[in-house]
Amino acid sequence: MDSDDRTNNLLGALVVALGDAMRTDVESASGHGITAAAALATAFSFPGKSVDHLRKIVGLSAAGATRLVDKLQADGLIERRASLEDGRFRAVSLTKAGIKSADAVLEARRAAYSRALAALSTRERRQLERMLDTMLTVLTPDRATCDLTCRLCDIGACPQDICPVELAAIQAEKM
Repeated sequence: MDSDDRTNNLLGALVVALGDAMRTDVESASGHGITAAAALATAFSFPGKSVDHLRKIVGLSAAGATRLVDKLQADGLIERRASLEDGRFRAVSLTKAGIKSADAVLEARRAAYSRALAALSTRERRQLERMLDTMLTVLTPDRATCDLTCRLCDIGACPQDICPVELAAIQAEKM
């Protein structure tokens, strides 16, 4: 077996371990499944957008997104309001409880990944950050992929003007 096979396997194991830890922590923090948690994080990062906008980012059908928003609204986490941008649709906004839940989701996500990063020195973390920028750029061929990749992102930690995924999507749109 060559070293690329081992690296590939180790990366796969890390992705699974981090994904499992993040899912467990986020679902526990939100009291909802991962898709609902992603919807809360998305509504937190992009307040006042339509259900259709939310649907595209979390990867649901129109009916599925409507059911999810109905559930989150019934739980007192989301409300629908008249859109300020376009009167033809209803905007999705978080309630105070929804903002608290979205904060908990993002903190749980951060904590899950921080446990792994704690094993690295500051220099190693900066080196990993540069490698992740490169890898995420290559893995983002279009806007839809960008939105799905970042559906649980903390936009405050990686603003869109420096996010490699967002920048790759913008570049793809120019082509």
